[in-house]
Amino acid sequence: MMTLNETALDFTSPGSMIPDATDLIKQITTETETTIHTLEQALETGTITESGWQLLASLYLGINRINDFNTLKDQYEDYFNASIFTELCHNDLPQFTSSIVFEIPQKITHGSLPEITTVIEACHSPRGALLDFSKVRGADIKGLKTLTQFFTQLSNDNTKPKTLGIDRFIANLKKTAGSDSGTEAMWNTLFEYYRFCDDMDAFDDIAIRYAVHFSISPPSW
Repeated sequence: MMTLNETALDFTSPGSMIPDATDLIKQITTETETTIHTLEQALETGTITESGWQLLASLYLGINRINDFNTLKDQYEDYFNASIFTELCHNDLPQFTSSIVFEIPQKITHGSLPEITTVIEACHSPRGALLDFSKVRGADIKGLKTLTQFFTQLSNDNTKPKTLGIDRFIANLKKTAGSDSGTEAMWNTLFEYYRFCDDMDAFDDIAIRYAVHFSISPPSW
């Protein structure tokens, strides 16, 4: 007579056989294609959620539909004014998981940034600090002046905070600064940001653009 323990370890019993790998792959492929089709329909009808955008992007990458991913990425950035890479990776970056995170608000205004002394203390702690710009969509003039002072006070050595999601903000700031609506505050923020990054090449590049834009000598490094 078979005991209970013998039955529990009987891998030949009905329902316990491992499915054929080929059948399993076919099943996963079919389910993936169905999910993609459903998300694409939601995108066309305008009913897709932000998480749906991100899931569709992940699926495109997963099955190597790079052209479709690039098209979706451009659509996402136009619609949300943010990088889909930032959203996909926001909470899944191992190098940031132990850092003390300071979230920068959607619109940078005077008084909206975290307390600089607290950030500096975090920078010198064993965990380090992370400035999360993922949600930033803009800044007013006073906010830019505050951000410029913020970068000025931060170290540019190995104790400086890490940054997340700031590239698109800086790219948009450069674009606007070089336009007819560009202001001195925008350029000052860019100069101070590149000093903070210790990126002399980028600093020199915008210094040349500044000189051409205003027909005056740019700030020095």
